[in-house]
Amino acid sequence: MDCRILDCTGRHVAIFLSMNIRRLQYFIAVVEHGTVTAAAEVLHIAQPALSRQLKTLERELRIELFQSAGNRLVLTNSGRAFVPMARKLLAESRDLDAAVQVLRTGQVQRLSCAATTASLRGFLSNFIAELGPDQPTIVARETGHFELESALLDDLDFIITPTIPTGDLATVMLGDVPIRAQVPAGHRWLGESRRGIELSELVDQPLILSPEHSVSRRIFSEALERQGLRIERAEVCDDGLVSHALVASGRGIAVNTEYPAFGVRGIPLFEQLGVPDASPLTLHMYMAWRRGHYAEAKLRELASGLMEMVGGRQESWDVPGRDA
Repeated sequence: MDCRILDCTGRHVAIFLSMNIRRLQYFIAVVEHGTVTAAAEVLHIAQPALSRQLKTLERELRIELFQSAGNRLVLTNSGRAFVPMARKLLAESRDLDAAVQVLRTGQVQRLSCAATTASLRGFLSNFIAELGPDQPTIVARETGHFELESALLDDLDFIITPTIPTGDLATVMLGDVPIRAQVPAGHRWLGESRRGIELSELVDQPLILSPEHSVSRRIFSEALERQGLRIERAEVCDDGLVSHALVASGRGIAVNTEYPAFGVRGIPLFEQLGVPDASPLTLHMYMAWRRGHYAEAKLRELASGLMEMVGGRQESWDVPGRDA
């Protein structure tokens, strides 16, 4: 097929290639698995045949993609620059196949996405469960915060992310997700008539926190720094559900965005309550996809539904002591 390659900034590179998409798949497989042997095993192709395909691709491109380093292949500078271009072409090729299917049937039948564990449990799984039979099947993949945007260059149609995408992506803000102090049933704070909990009330409590690389932890830490506060005791747990299990067993108070479980209740968390226009700590949630996606109209429709789900899901457990 004739393909015009685009670089990472979206500018046209003035070369046209007559290439086999399968060779691009082979190239990415070797990049991901590190050796021709490992990639050949995954691809179910003989190693000599895979090596020949890579050499053919290099001849077509007129650049060297790999150089040998012991028993491994290492990307050259040109090869490293070509990786995102190849991923983009493969993604567009998949979009083309799916778009033709839509033209045949008149329906978007399947969409794939990636989201963090908290988003999957907090609202996305419920959204998928409520989709009617006339809506596409949505298959979700659990992915870390910092891998979400790059996952779009794999076989995914959209992502749900707590950080604003930085690439040239179509983006919709779904809403704000509050960061809460998660306490066990019967905790004294639940019996008090109050809007939420101040950061200063947590500093001498045993806490269960998300890892430092998580978005909610970063927001929490920045708020502590602004208030000049320091946490005295804290355990780190990278799974929100396990954090709530620890809360339920009396091990401490969790700070996260996880939907309550095991009788745990979430209370909105504020930097300060006694100030004008005090608002709880929140993180923004976004949905993003590649511009020009063949199913962009359907993606925007789903985004509208997710906006309602995110807002309603948070309001359903926004009052201390209310059943979740």
